[in-house]
Amino acid sequence: MTRKKFKIEGMSCGNCVKHIKDALTEDIQGIKVIEVNLENKYATIEVDDSISDEQIKAVIADLGYTVTSIE
Repeated sequence: MTRKKFKIEGMSCGNCVKHIKDALTEDIQGIKVIEVNLENKYATIEVDDSISDEQIKAVIADLGYTVTSIE
């Protein structure tokens, strides 16, 4: 498992946080959402090495948010 931090633009409320958490855990097997931080606009997740950053970005983009960086 690899821990990554995705900087996300477009979140504005608690529902945004819930939508991102729910979508990531439901749409991608082998992902563990550790935290979605509204104030600092990032999601910290643990992923299997078989899951690409592009897969995660696509799920977030489908919700209407933008990943601006990955650490």
